[in-house]
Amino acid sequence: MAELVPIAEARSLLARAIAAYEADGGPKNPAIAPVAVRAGQLAFQANDLLAARQWFERVLADATGAKDQLESRSLAALELARLLLDAGERQRACSC
Repeated sequence: MAELVPIAEARSLLARAIAAYEADGGPKNPAIAPVAVRAGQLAFQANDLLAARQWFERVLADATGAKDQLESRSLAALELARLLLDAGERQRACSC
């Protein structure tokens, strides 16, 4: 059975993974998008809404729209819209 990792530790590991992907392929490396979405989800769970928003917005800004990035981009848009709705930013949430 897999051992659960605390959210803070998981967030740190994801940040390290993203740094490794950036070192390997630059800041727009397509492998970063799904990891950044997960980092945003964990930030949201930790109630770090600013970090969550930054991760989701990064995916939306960096993803090229290529077929292999469609899922990550869609998920980031959905998660960002949910976050904005929770923050009372309904108008902005509807434009994601």
